[in-house]
Amino acid sequence: MPGRITRRCIGICWTGAVALLSTIALANLAVAQSNELSAQESIASLDRRIVELLKNLTKHDEAEGLARRALEIAESTADRDSPIVAQRLDNLAFTIRVQHRYREAEPLLLRALSIRENLFGADSPDLCQSLTNIAVLQEIEGELIAAQRSLLRCLRLQERAFAPEHPTIGHTIFMLAKLYEQAGQPQEAEELRRRGEEILGPDHPAKHIAAYNTGLRQRDKTFFGQMSEYRWTGLRMHSDASPQRLILLGEATFNNGLWNLFEVEMVLEDGAWRIKGLLPLPIYWKVRS
Repeated sequence: MPGRITRRCIGICWTGAVALLSTIALANLAVAQSNELSAQESIASLDRRIVELLKNLTKHDEAEGLARRALEIAESTADRDSPIVAQRLDNLAFTIRVQHRYREAEPLLLRALSIRENLFGADSPDLCQSLTNIAVLQEIEGELIAAQRSLLRCLRLQERAFAPEHPTIGHTIFMLAKLYEQAGQPQEAEELRRRGEEILGPDHPAKHIAAYNTGLRQRDKTFFGQMSEYRWTGLRMHSDASPQRLILLGEATFNNGLWNLFEVEMVLEDGAWRIKGLLPLPIYWKVRS
């Protein structure tokens, strides 16, 4: 009888212990999820403040401080090799780059690339976000051959992952064409532009910009007509096999000596890509003197 009671007690106690542990686990999970949500909210709030500070040429150091804080939050609440940390590194590098401290931005971008390589593998087109950021920095520093190598690696990854007519391939080709033109390789640049046009058609903004720059089209008061210099920084799109919409990202400078971020929306209509809209973004910084 005592043995049966003991065994029964053990069974009840074990069941209670399991229930208690389950309750604790659920509570810890809820706390972790709450902390993660709180971290995401904090980072989002910091991002909004950073954008506002970047509009003011005297506040870029403050924007950098907030970007560092966002990175600290991401590193303390997520794996140090997580996508959110890679994105925070990109953003911090941006706030440093616009202050013309290019050498300080470079290791941050390289670390973000290393994180994405570990996460997605060396053959993933997901690396292109980092490779494009690095190419932009290299272009700014006049390292055009290095920038070409970065974008060529991106292009090879995209060509292995996507169909030949995929718009990401076309846009990367136009980005490369600009670098070849800057490097004094007009024939290679023109070959790339023709290939890019086969994919994205003649309405790609690079074609409009080239028309103004070469004098084929007279300068006017339109956005592209006032542009004195530009560089592409990437694109956003859905990961569909056959996307119908994409957002091209770029930076442009005008006669007032300020750089301006901009987005161009393109949509697929009747088998051709068309410019649907253009949005200058309210973040400016002075051109380096």
